[in-house]
Amino acid sequence: DNSSVLENLALLESARGNNQDALDLASRLVDLDPKVGKSHIIQGRAQGALDNRNAMLGDLLIGQALTSGEEIAPLQARSEAEKFGPKSDILNQYRESGEPEEIRSYSDTGGSKYQIWFYWTRGRAYCFQDGKQLYQKQFAKVVPAEEMSEDGDDASPGGE
Repeated sequence: DNSSVLENLALLESARGNNQDALDLASRLVDLDPKVGKSHIIQGRAQGALDNRNAMLGDLLIGQALTSGEEIAPLQARSEAEKFGPKSDILNQYRESGEPEEIRSYSDTGGSKYQIWFYWTRGRAYCFQDGKQLYQKQFAKVVPAEEMSEDGDDASPGGE
């Protein structure tokens, strides 16, 4: 399938030292299915090879949160955000964008705790530590399954 091909090509280009090509392929891999944590990890490693430190850390956090993070009910977004005070980045995000479609909590080996808020249908993720935004990411929008017809075409009116 396409994801396996892109994954292998990204890893190959990385091994060959073609870091920009590896990042381009990894970005395409993420856009195929943004909910796959491994793809974000591959993208993060490609970012690191290009010395894009903030992007590397953000992509790795997103990937780790998706693969091994703990789910938090999106209905808890407001109460989670309010823990950090009225001027926190996380509460501002809640005020601007509303409830995320998915929240993942992740703790690294050093004990630092992160929350990643996903707005899949908008193609956005936001990483927070102690209420402060560390990283935001854009990727292909995820179309909810009920908006797709059985043959995979957009089922919106006039979409023939």
